[in-house]
Amino acid sequence: MDMIPSSFSEVQQLCQSRIQKLQKYNVCIENGKYPAAMMVKELCSHALDGHRWVYQDSPVMAISEEEAERYDATLEPMEKMPARRNFIF
Repeated sequence: MDMIPSSFSEVQQLCQSRIQKLQKYNVCIENGKYPAAMMVKELCSHALDGHRWVYQDSPVMAISEEEAERYDATLEPMEKMPARRNFIF
């Protein structure tokens, strides 16, 4: 029996809550592409109509891996938990 990740059901829930793919609202990322994992929810009807929108990452997302590792080294070690796997049958 094949197992299907629950992320498929999560996508269905997103679509039911009127969250749509980027192409519907003409929203792309800086290189002109429309990532499948990125979605948009229009809060006011027709607010995005008639324009081309470009999503730009916030500078706060530029994380230095070295700084993060130095910070992590100051924390008390934690016991690792097993990976959580969601499957539906």
